Amino acid sequence: MRIIALDVAKGVGILLVVFGHVWRGAFDAGLAISQGMYRLIDNAIYAFHMPLFFFLSALLFVSALRRPVGALLIDRVMRLLWPMVIWTWIFFGTKVVVGDLQNSPTSLSDFPVIPLPPHAHFWFLWALFLIQVALILFLQPLSAAHLRSTGFRLAMGGAALALGFAMPWIELPSLLFGAAVHHFPFFLAGLACAGLVRVRPPLWVAPLALIAAVVLIGRAAVPYPPLPLTMVILLLLWLAITAVCAAAGDRPGAALAWLALLGALSMPIYLAHTIFSAGLREILISGGITNLPLHLIAAMAIGIIGPVILYHAAARLRLARLLGF
Repeated sequence: MRIIALDVAKGVGILLVVFGHVWRGAFDAGLAISQGMYRLIDNAIYAFHMPLFFFLSALLFVSALRRPVGALLIDRVMRLLWPMVIWTWIFFGTKVVVGDLQNSPTSLSDFPVIPLPPHAHFWFLWALFLIQVALILFLQPLSAAHLRSTGFRLAMGGAALALGFAMPWIELPSLLFGAAVHHFPFFLAGLACAGLVRVRPPLWVAPLALIAAVVLIGRAAVPYPPLPLTMVILLLLWLAITAVCAAAGDRPGAALAWLALLGALSMPIYLAHTIFSAGLREILISGGITNLPLHLIAAMAIGIIGPVILYHAAARLRLARLLGF
């Protein structure tokens, strides 16, 4: 049974992912965005939107550990590693075909036959794969009772905070492992909060948690914000979303249902959105259309609708698994 709050949270996250890339693409294309406005919005989004996905990915991770190690590792390869590989090839193949009609042209010599270190936005899949494989091997020997105990969650929370505070003094390894190390505390924070997955806070919690989250996002809208601050933002956002979903019950409104749908389809949207949004941006610019609001709205729309249509077409043709969806 799907947890609607989890899908809604993923829906919020994937909207921010699409907008973040649309925003950066518009700025790189020279559209009318001041340097100050660009930095403010870019820093605010990137302070928490990718950590949110690491946090959410950990909430149900303990439940997955009931499966045999071999089957679980194969599942992670198919769910995370294969989509990264196939969509890196699709992404760069598209860039080679398009040629100079893009912000950063790519030649055939740049094509990554072996897509490591990860390229573009696919770094997330590689980092999440490394984190989950490491924890599968480390946590698998523990009993189910131990993994669900309060002591385990407190240990994960303590480790998350300790690593978060220590991260400024940790020298990150190469591009191959750096993103996984940097985002590891957020996954641990998700493990610590796994017991909150089915908690149903009262509705009055939602506005308070959301206001506090927005205030803290403003504080975190700087390059390299403190990781513990981001963890608090993630927890507040999760409380706000779960409170709203709990109040909606079995009859979520149109907005929640729409966000939940986007969350359920977050993987195909994540994998394919840049091709659609960047493609439309270049078409508009080639036609002499440089209106910023129009670019943002149109690129956001096609960055969501295009991958959703692609997913349903692939599902009908039984190609969804092959395409990593």
